[in-house]
Amino acid sequence: MKKTIKTPQLKQILNEAIRNARGETEREALKNLAETILTKTGTYNGFNYNYWIEKGCAEWNAAGNPDEKDRFIYGNRSRNDIFFY
Repeated sequence: MKKTIKTPQLKQILNEAIRNARGETEREALKNLAETILTKTGTYNGFNYNYWIEKGCAEWNAAGNPDEKDRFIYGNRSRNDIFFY
């Protein structure tokens, strides 16, 4: 029997797996897998950084939208978690 998975569910699974990866090598492999699957199915709409989505954008706006944006995009995180749209 053929099974299918809806794109939003797949993105949720991939984003969660990337967030919980056990190291940079695993994280990069999952990012590449996610981008490849989404591109080949015509559903890749880009990505954003989790810190920016969660609070960095609000912090940047509250700071008056300074030109230096890196600390608002990445925060204090040692890894660059991303979120696929």
